Amino acid sequence: MGDYGTFTVQSNKLREAADIWSDCAADTWRVYTDIHPAEGQGSKFGVLAGSSGVSDSFDTWIAAMCLATHTASKNFYYLKVALESTANGYDGADDTAATSAETLDRMIDNG
Repeated sequence: MGDYGTFTVQSNKLREAADIWSDCAADTWRVYTDIHPAEGQGSKFGVLAGSSGVSDSFDTWIAAMCLATHTASKNFYYLKVALESTANGYDGADDTAATSAETLDRMIDNG
């Protein structure tokens, strides 16, 4: 690991923040798994709802909510991993303990 300078980093605070983001990731993932089965199910509201546009509006809304919660969960998990990696780096952990920047980039880039 490289030298990060002579200032003091409270890596325990980074890990505490990582735990918060981990909880956020879990919470948003639970929401996603709860609402995902309803995606594309607007037609189940019936013919009247379909003819008045309610079914399409529901499908549009639920798809947006699924995308938002799925993306949020991934991004919160990314923050958790990045904070833990930074804490490991500042603690002088070996290279295998810190998540590489390339791995972190792939977490965001590959959806």
